Amino acid sequence: MKNIEIKDWSIEQISPDLKNNRFYESIMSTGNSHMGMRGNLEEFFSGDSLQGTYIAGVYYPDRTKVGWWKNGYPKSYAKIPNAPSFLGIDIHIDGARLDLAKLKITDFKRVLDMKRGLLTRYAVAEYAPLKRVRIESCRFLSMDDKEIACISLSITPLDCDCTVSAHMSLDGDVSNEDSNYSESFWEEIQKYAFKNQGGLTVKTRKSGFSVSMSMQCKAYINSSAIEDELFSSTETKKSVISSFNSFCSKGNTVEIQKYVSVLTSRDHSESSLSDLSASKAKLAASFGYDALFENHCAFWEGLWKKCDVKIYGDTILQGGVRFCIFNLLQTYTGHDHRLNIGPKGFTGEKYGGGTYWDTESFCLPFYLLAFGESLSKNLLEYRHSHLQKAIENSKKLGLEGALYPMVTMTGDECHNEWEITFEEIHRNAAIAHAIYLHSQYTGDMDYMFTRGIDVIVEVCRFWASRVNWSSAKSKYVILGVTGPNEYENNVNNNFYTNYMASWNMGYAAQVLDDLKKSDTVLYGSKCASLGISDFEIENWRSISSNIFIPMLGEEIFEQNECFKDKDIRPSSVIPTENLPLWMNWSWDRILRSCFVKQADVLQTFYMFPSKFSKDVVKKNFDFYEPLTVHESSLSALVHSITASIAGYEDKALSFFIQAIFLDLYNVNRDTKDGLHITSMSGAYTCIAFGFAGIRIVEGVLNMSPFIPDGIDGYGFSFNFSGRSISIEAVGESGKKLLKLVLNFGDPLQLHVHSEKILLHPDKEHIIELKPIPSFETLTENL
Repeated sequence: MKNIEIKDWSIEQISPDLKNNRFYESIMSTGNSHMGMRGNLEEFFSGDSLQGTYIAGVYYPDRTKVGWWKNGYPKSYAKIPNAPSFLGIDIHIDGARLDLAKLKITDFKRVLDMKRGLLTRYAVAEYAPLKRVRIESCRFLSMDDKEIACISLSITPLDCDCTVSAHMSLDGDVSNEDSNYSESFWEEIQKYAFKNQGGLTVKTRKSGFSVSMSMQCKAYINSSAIEDELFSSTETKKSVISSFNSFCSKGNTVEIQKYVSVLTSRDHSESSLSDLSASKAKLAASFGYDALFENHCAFWEGLWKKCDVKIYGDTILQGGVRFCIFNLLQTYTGHDHRLNIGPKGFTGEKYGGGTYWDTESFCLPFYLLAFGESLSKNLLEYRHSHLQKAIENSKKLGLEGALYPMVTMTGDECHNEWEITFEEIHRNAAIAHAIYLHSQYTGDMDYMFTRGIDVIVEVCRFWASRVNWSSAKSKYVILGVTGPNEYENNVNNNFYTNYMASWNMGYAAQVLDDLKKSDTVLYGSKCASLGISDFEIENWRSISSNIFIPMLGEEIFEQNECFKDKDIRPSSVIPTENLPLWMNWSWDRILRSCFVKQADVLQTFYMFPSKFSKDVVKKNFDFYEPLTVHESSLSALVHSITASIAGYEDKALSFFIQAIFLDLYNVNRDTKDGLHITSMSGAYTCIAFGFAGIRIVEGVLNMSPFIPDGIDGYGFSFNFSGRSISIEAVGESGKKLLKLVLNFGDPLQLHVHSEKILLHPDKEHIIELKPIPSFETLTENL
């Protein structure tokens, strides 16, 4: 977008663009993992807008709308409803409503400050001929106290004296654009309004979540407070409003401060919710804007110390990387194990805010490396708490074990497209893989043996009941599935699905063996509680080693069993006007084509970067990448990491850039619907697993770092086995250097390419980077 400037710590909209307003609303979204809102204007706005305020964990079971019913379909699609808006500050100047959609704007700037989690805006608007006012606003959702939001808006007349009228509201008369049957999701419980304060409590229909919002308002003229007695209040349908009128001389400034508390029955007793909310808003106002903002900034500073990724030599790329990490942190900080990460976070309604396999495959690695075991364990606990519902979901389909839902809020399946709901079963293995990854990087086998094994065993039982023996192939097969590439449905023997199922069953057997060796008492207890027999374990091993793996040729895996029958052509033959395919081709045409929506076979190498040789990865990359149209937000980051493994440094950087700027450059023309939060994890993982080449090989930390041409270097920190390690890859004096520092933890031996390195706390170790050797050379000295 030409009106966007990307800087190292900020995203700036430098002029108004009403035609693309929804795009900017998405980009300027703010959140604190408890709640979030799109970048809507505080004042009334009559232009095109998607008003959106969302509260984590509060959902509504919207009735499913399908053409015809199938056994196993969910009755409702749980989604995060658009919550009451606490943003509104309706301004009138000399009786004329301030509406930027209709007024002449002579100056404009909006800035998302990612370092401090602050959204600011500056505009000059002509509200009458030759009469202008300057509007300045700033707001933040407190990271320090996640139930508090602060808004400040200032009006300065530039040409003449005027009367300013302000109306601060809590508005519960809201709806969702994506409601299946245009239902109203909220009902009013109570409200009050008194002078400069007000409160509104509403409750979701059906699901019964109560939300109580309260506001305390302050106003100043040139820093002199307007007395509370000069405010008035009104109540309307599902809304409360606090108002005041003030004369303002030319050049003077009226500032309005709004302190808001947002509490839910998820965290507090329903009977005390309204009183607690009112008390909290009042307390926030007594602290004042500056004090609350200072605490908020300190919290952000602590987060950035752990997960910032530095890009040297490219300010725009640096800003794009931080934009992605910033939005991940706005969405999830691990403070509540009941929460998870929706594909759009708090930036839009699409996908309903539910949990997909995106979390385990793409987001968990970021939180695991950047923040250590506590945050990743919370994400694992979210799935463990839903295990019984996953077992029930499998039973509905006539299968054993646990089938985790494709989309969920509380463990119940929400998705209702048969080719996804019933067939995209690879999601199960992603959850088992996340538990495996957690143990690999933390060494936390206690969690694996006490809780993780519960999930892994039940998922394994699902696979054992889902395969069948093929007499023709003398192999186990998995029929009627959809792999990660959703441009192929209802196929047989999808390579990724088969490989992950095989690994899953073999790994479960291995974990049980390890538990038996380390703690026979716990092993016996687990076998008894889970009903595990030696016969069952051996059956998993047998299936694991005898699953059919489709091949196209030597070392090239066939995406599924019928892929070889397709007309194989590169995606470059598709006319530009036909893209994206999902908007321009019939589904029949897409399904019969060879074109790949996102990484499928290559997804396997992303999940297991040390289990395949560099040559095998390269051959498969060379075959599948030219067929891929990258019409999933999850595609570019996988291709970047896979290109790094294959030794394609230029392609690794190119796909990294695609992943970073997907939303900021509106690549898929859908940023207006909200940001692609889960794919933003690539801002960290493409560097860590790709450019830095972090791997665990036989329990040993390995790195195969490079600096791609196009940037001067990078730096970040990561956690491994109770240690924090800082990495800086830079060019100095004509050399490319890797600098490693063990920030805390016991000394650690690792491998950088084929060289053994011993790190000691706070001692910098410098290595000259040379061309990357083969995978075999990398591992031969282990």
